[in-house]
Amino acid sequence: MHVKLELLHFGQFGIIAIRFIIREPVNEVVGFIKAYYAKTNVARERLKNSCAIGHFVWEPPVNDTIKIILDPSFNQLTKFSISGIIARNKEGLIMAACTYLWENIADPVMAEARACLQAIILAEDMGF
Repeated sequence: MHVKLELLHFGQFGIIAIRFIIREPVNEVVGFIKAYYAKTNVARERLKNSCAIGHFVWEPPVNDTIKIILDPSFNQLTKFSISGIIARNKEGLIMAACTYLWENIADPVMAEARACLQAIILAEDMGF
């Protein structure tokens, strides 16, 4: 199968969209998709059987404390990091939420450190 990829938009943060141009009969494309789907299902079952996949469940903090959860992401090509931070009380109500864009981040460890620092600053600014 021959597939041509056409870049639709290349923004500041990377590829925004790609269009696939397929010049094959429809029945060959459908056959390829079905075979690919079957392979991914087999891989998914093997993964499910080979390792325990846990689900994160938020648990409230004790007493009148605030729980702050952070989740940084890192793009090695652009050296950008985006951090998401959420602060919740014991009832689960969101007390604060924010995202931060960081430039010139060297590695994932630095992205995590920046997110931790920003979470501390957020907590101080909010009076937590």
